Amino acid sequence: VQLGGSLIQNTSITSANAAYRITYSGISTFAEGAQFDVVTSGSVGIAIRGQTTDGRGVLGVATTGVGIYGTATGAGGYGLFANSTAGNAIYGQTNSGSILEGITNPTSTNTVIPYVSLTRSSQSAGANGIGGSLDLYLKSSTVDRLSNQIISKFTDATDATRTSQLSITGVNSTTTQTVATFDGDGTVTTIGRRILGVTTSAAGTLTLGNS
Repeated sequence: VQLGGSLIQNTSITSANAAYRITYSGISTFAEGAQFDVVTSGSVGIAIRGQTTDGRGVLGVATTGVGIYGTATGAGGYGLFANSTAGNAIYGQTNSGSILEGITNPTSTNTVIPYVSLTRSSQSAGANGIGGSLDLYLKSSTVDRLSNQIISKFTDATDATRTSQLSITGVNSTTTQTVATFDGDGTVTTIGRRILGVTTSAAGTLTLGNS
């Protein structure tokens, strides 16, 4: 069957198991050219949708280029958006490169801007202890094991008096423990000593609290 012109009705393509539904081969000689171009003008529409039960909804493969490329031109847009109800929204795997690499390139030269913004929200009002963690794993002699965590939480989640706490955990002889805690009031707690205040002399020595 040869297709040409515009499709103006819903069209379904079915094929045998393990077969390609649509195969296109060509060469893009323009930097922003596309071998397969889909455009939608709806405010909540989807240009390309991939759905699978247990496979890959969308698969991008590149040798030296980009497997999947997304661009957002509006201030509130997303070049790539992933949503999950139970699993991982984004999963990356590599044998030698970085799992995630990003760059931000504003015009300002003397401002601080966020590299990464992570939010731990809730479907109900947040309560004391609500938090999130960055979990780091390393492979032991047998399997991948949790090595460290960076934990951020609200010790007081009431919005008008909200107080945060940052903790770092480590593993000592298979036991995970908090090795340092940084409270929102400036108190720093480490294993074996609580630092109530730190002062430095001209020589740079430290004076630690005794409790």
